[in-house]
Amino acid sequence: MTTAVEHTYDLRTFCSAEFRAMVAAGILGRQDREAVLDGSYRFTADQYQSMGMAGILSEYEPIELLNGEIVEMAPVGITHNDTTDCISDLMFGALLGRARIRVQGSVRINELSEPQPDFAILRQRPDYHLSPATPADILFIVEVSYSSLSYDRGEKLAAYAAAGIPELWIVNLREYAIYVHTDPAGEEYLTIRRFQAGDTVSPLAFPDVVLPVSGFWSGMVGPETEAE
Repeated sequence: MTTAVEHTYDLRTFCSAEFRAMVAAGILGRQDREAVLDGSYRFTADQYQSMGMAGILSEYEPIELLNGEIVEMAPVGITHNDTTDCISDLMFGALLGRARIRVQGSVRINELSEPQPDFAILRQRPDYHLSPATPADILFIVEVSYSSLSYDRGEKLAAYAAAGIPELWIVNLREYAIYVHTDPAGEEYLTIRRFQAGDTVSPLAFPDVVLPVSGFWSGMVGPETEAE
């Protein structure tokens, strides 16, 4: 269970003009000013979406909502991009027509959290344009991690587990290994398995799908290389 007091991430802050825009859009009341400006306000997922619709948050900002806080995500580097491309090829090749594969899009895991995993593998349903993906829709999630590793296996993992996400893969670019987390209980996963080059990995939802770990990236890079 995550017990760290200090955050492993930075928050998206707001200025007075942005707060006035929130009030004008009916998202917040004037009494919320101090909490918003000092970073202590906890936003709901509906408020988060409303800020996007009002133009207060841009769809191009690298942010996500976790536990009511709007988190700034690390810039994506060439190795992260390469790994995402390789995983996309594997996932679409194996699961196209069997699941909805959402790449770097958001999912709503509770009323205060709308994270943006690298991959969310979702049950198929025809109305995702009408309502967000929720834990009931999520088969498994894949996070690609280097500079975000502490956050992904700390606060973010705890949020996924608490929401009952059945399976989380963390592709650890520092080790070139995949950590598969299953059996969520509270804010942790009871079962963690490590896979590396030469191994194969299969999701619980699709045990017949066998993916080569070596296919998750084009090649190895040393720790001195900028991976994200």
